Amino acid sequence: GSKDMNEEFKKAQQIKVDKTTPMFKPIIGAGPASSYRDQNFISKMRTELKEWKAGYVEKPVKYGSRLKVKEYVRSRGKRPFVTRIRKSAKGRKILFLADFSGSIEPFQEHYKKAVISALEVLDSVDVKTALFGFGGEIGDSSVGSGTLFKVKKFEDPRWTMNHASKVAVLQGTGSTPTARAYEGLENYIKKHRPDLMVTLTDGAPNDPSATHDMVKHLKRHTKMVAFGIGGDRNTAQMMETMLK
Repeated sequence: GSKDMNEEFKKAQQIKVDKTTPMFKPIIGAGPASSYRDQNFISKMRTELKEWKAGYVEKPVKYGSRLKVKEYVRSRGKRPFVTRIRKSAKGRKILFLADFSGSIEPFQEHYKKAVISALEVLDSVDVKTALFGFGGEIGDSSVGSGTLFKVKKFEDPRWTMNHASKVAVLQGTGSTPTARAYEGLENYIKKHRPDLMVTLTDGAPNDPSATHDMVKHLKRHTKMVAFGIGGDRNTAQMMETMLK
């Protein structure tokens, strides 16, 4: 009947069962997210996406309402005007599926840096992101082979250090249940219809045939992209062929 006990009881009652992605367990732990923020990578990526941040790109044209001396000199009078073309990513949705199977373990520190840094920059240009995956969590002995997990959903409005800290504790372990992960995300993808689904992986799925079938199902609701991670040219070529 104490105040603390009553508050804890209220919190417990507020917990809602996730019916949209029930196959994916939440990441419980948290790690040192700041050490995985690659400042050089973030800076370069922000420079590449500066037009998306601004929301427009200026293009030199032959006729227009705004004369720009620099373009007049550069084009020798051929394209002295500039016009603004809208280039906004605001509100676009990208869903990531990250492979943290056992084969990821040798380079997982670099991998986590890339994921954390990239999602931070995408959030800065107002892209809505979601991050799911399969693998393990450091210090969690209950994790089995090919456990599905969720770090961030579209329902979370922004990418935060809290999400980054969850990526920091991910551990490469288990197999590659790509088809099962796709199956678990099918209804969620149908509901949110992301502009893009990006699969990050370094190897073949457990069940290539089932994965192929699931890709055909999901392509009706989103654009599918696979990013293959390989250590040499031969592996890269193999990944390119397999991920088509």
